[in-house]
Amino acid sequence: SPTTDQSQTIVQCLLLAADRAGVERRSNCGVDRVRSLQQGGYELTLHNGENMQCDVLLLATGGCRALINGSLAVSLGHTLTSPVPSLFTFHIADRRLSGIAGMSVDNARVSVHGTRLDETGPVLITHWGLSGPAILRLSAWGARELHGRDYRFTLRVNWLGDMTMNAAVALCQRQRGINGARQVCNAPVAGLPSRLWEKLADAAGIAREM
Repeated sequence: SPTTDQSQTIVQCLLLAADRAGVERRSNCGVDRVRSLQQGGYELTLHNGENMQCDVLLLATGGCRALINGSLAVSLGHTLTSPVPSLFTFHIADRRLSGIAGMSVDNARVSVHGTRLDETGPVLITHWGLSGPAILRLSAWGARELHGRDYRFTLRVNWLGDMTMNAAVALCQRQRGINGARQVCNAPVAGLPSRLWEKLADAAGIAREM
């Protein structure tokens, strides 16, 4: 395993392994065209006009955001699906999130209504909405589906993770028995951040003096 936090360490490891295996490496030598040979294998035409043949061809373009990156694959009969954004945060205009940017909940459950997209994990409240590992995983696995919805959808957040409604009600009842003299807005349950709890209590219509 790498002994540093630098990606270059992994690059050097792979290059060293290739050299030890006798792999011939060519840098800064792009491929203009690829042609399948009747007898099998491929013929490559390089940028410098040189032709070379190979038995097996692996195309690793590093993504196809630019169509030219996938043109070699298309020339060999493959099809490309247009890429869509992935691993993004959610922009949400919701008064329950205003003024508490920077707060996080370690184990919240997030899901997109009307889909099977569902993730549990840390969720971070930001100035523009929600982020954190659970949100990023949701956007990654749901990249195409969310794109198809023009990024307009209903997001459900269970700040208590996998806790059910009945369990949450029972938890609040126990809290009432233990802290009955405290104001609801000052007695968050299940370790929720106090300012988030205040926002949720206010949005539920609970009077500050209750």
